[in-house]
Amino acid sequence: MSATVPMSVWNNVQKYFKEHLNDKYDLQDVIRYKSPLDSYLYMVIARHKNYPELKASIGGEPWAVWTTWNESTQSLNGGNYDIKTYEDALRISEARRK
Repeated sequence: MSATVPMSVWNNVQKYFKEHLNDKYDLQDVIRYKSPLDSYLYMVIARHKNYPELKASIGGEPWAVWTTWNESTQSLNGGNYDIKTYEDALRISEARRK
């Protein structure tokens, strides 16, 4: 889908998950923004490790996508949660990337 993402970005997102999100997510994908002017921006797809049974019982699913990981500020924003599949999360990313 996009150019190779530096391993340092992957590592920084994983560190953020551990420090700020109680290590609740398994990182699945990091996607670079299209514009060269946004070289410090990425999108992140992850799967909740222990998705709550209550949410699952009402149709929720464990996938999440954040439409903005800012590598320069080490911050994560634009969260979309309870997504059914990885492919659905990827579609959200693709729509944002255009």
